[in-house]
Amino acid sequence: MSIEKYQEILHGPLAEYVGISSEIGDVVAIQSQVVHKAFQAQLKYISAIYQTKQPKQADIADLLHPVSQHIKTVQEFCNKNRSSPHFNHLSAIGEGVSALAWITVRPSPSHYIKEIRDAGEYYTNRILREWRNVDINHIDWVNAWSRTLNELQEYVKNNHATGLVLKPKLLFDEINQGEHICRNLRKVDENARPKPSPSLAQDIKTATPTSAPFGERKKAITETAARFIRESNKWNIEHQNGNHGLTVCDAGMDNSIYLYKCADSTLTVKGKVNSIILDSCTKTSVLFDSVISALEFINCRAVRMQVISKVSTIMIMNTDGCQIYLSRDSLDVQIISSKSSEMNVLVPRGAGDYIEHPIPEQYKSTFVHGRGIVTVDMDNN
Repeated sequence: MSIEKYQEILHGPLAEYVGISSEIGDVVAIQSQVVHKAFQAQLKYISAIYQTKQPKQADIADLLHPVSQHIKTVQEFCNKNRSSPHFNHLSAIGEGVSALAWITVRPSPSHYIKEIRDAGEYYTNRILREWRNVDINHIDWVNAWSRTLNELQEYVKNNHATGLVLKPKLLFDEINQGEHICRNLRKVDENARPKPSPSLAQDIKTATPTSAPFGERKKAITETAARFIRESNKWNIEHQNGNHGLTVCDAGMDNSIYLYKCADSTLTVKGKVNSIILDSCTKTSVLFDSVISALEFINCRAVRMQVISKVSTIMIMNTDGCQIYLSRDSLDVQIISSKSSEMNVLVPRGAGDYIEHPIPEQYKSTFVHGRGIVTVDMDNN
């Protein structure tokens, strides 16, 4: 029954997502084919666990490898196509496909899937705003992918509430050992491994998301080379760790700067740029002159920014710990936040001193006749 229920996901919302992706075409269609392969690989893994009386360690590693390989391919493809007009689509899938790592999570894999799904809503909400009155296909695409993750969560909750158990129970400790599972994956014969399409990703290393305790979200610990590169009018700064000398000097007003998975680092931007985005960064700071469009924090932890001249909009999404140092020219800034905590705005008062103002995190909504729902923040009550 567990296998049949999983097949219903493949033939239902997942098939709908793949079909609509084909209609949208371009990189969205290409990525969807790999996602489909990832789900098929997971079905094969689950089927083998149920049907094999005494699975061998090498067999487990061989079955796990395609799932982790396809996850890695989807995410690499997203990173290599940041200039695509469908980058939000790619990012939503790149975030959501990590839900397939539930097979290595104990004791609450369904909660892990929910955390992954919630994190990806930032991108799906962007798609809904961008395409709502333009092309209904993109709205249907979001709904199909959301149903896929929702049904996957329900499937895991109803069939594997405490984790996927081997039959017989003799190898789960090795699968659930976290990042060390990669040792097993590397032992698989290279000739036996399925090869990803060369048009999607090259030289992909083996990586399996680690197990995570309840309430935590963990991803694979992989060694990824740091990047600091300009591609046309976009600066991509990735995987910088402990680097406090990052500097962008010759950017123009049409340039955007994208920081991804940087930790314990500092970026200085000289001049006026169009936008700056910090995505999945930790303990990272950015000091800049002016931003025309917006500065965004997405999925960050313990980040900081300081503007010297002007910024009109700051967006904070799914971020915990954000310090915002404003200049006198930026006191009219708009700050938009959601699913975030520990946010503070520091306003200059002279002689290098600042006054700290916390951004509210709790709200109260009431129904008022004639006005509808009225919401006020609780921090000022």
